[in-house]
Amino acid sequence: MQSDRRQSPSSALASVGAHRYGAWMGIYISFALADVAKIEAATGSRDGELFARIVEENREDLEADLEEREPEEITELEALRRLIFDEATSNDWDNTFNDAYCTLASGFDCRWLDDLNAEWVEWLGEELAALNIDAARPDDFTVGRHWSNAECRSVWQQWLTVTPDQRASLDPRATEAISLWMGWVQEAASTSNLGIFGVFYPPW
Repeated sequence: MQSDRRQSPSSALASVGAHRYGAWMGIYISFALADVAKIEAATGSRDGELFARIVEENREDLEADLEEREPEEITELEALRRLIFDEATSNDWDNTFNDAYCTLASGFDCRWLDDLNAEWVEWLGEELAALNIDAARPDDFTVGRHWSNAECRSVWQQWLTVTPDQRASLDPRATEAISLWMGWVQEAASTSNLGIFGVFYPPW
């Protein structure tokens, strides 16, 4: 997986949930702004031209991955092919397929944001739910869902209804976390196509 696809967690986001869950428990989600609808349509599309384009755009990294693999291992290139040609199964899925999914996403207006601890994401969802922001939940990403453009717009509209008193009552760490998260939501909501895309990485 190419080094600039994902980042180490930002210090601000990594620290806010540490009081409850501890920093980096080994399970994290890589987040990006991307055209979620197109990524989902591309998965299983059997589109040979798309496959060729994504391979060409990521040739250097795919070749580097190939050189590092043992002969019996599935390469990221093969995982990418299976994703596009609808040949991936739940038994196949591991972090090679996660990397391939990120590679596929890179072809659709994708900008990587950060890696966040999965339990931190769950904690954030609880804080947002307490503010009646529930058009979509951050813990959707722990089960493989993404936020569509429409969901980002709905969440942003709910955020705008939160009163100054409600915001003032938040724990300072929650205020910082929500501010950063809602910045991503606002950016997606300000477009006609972008959503928040997330890939769940277990500690395999």
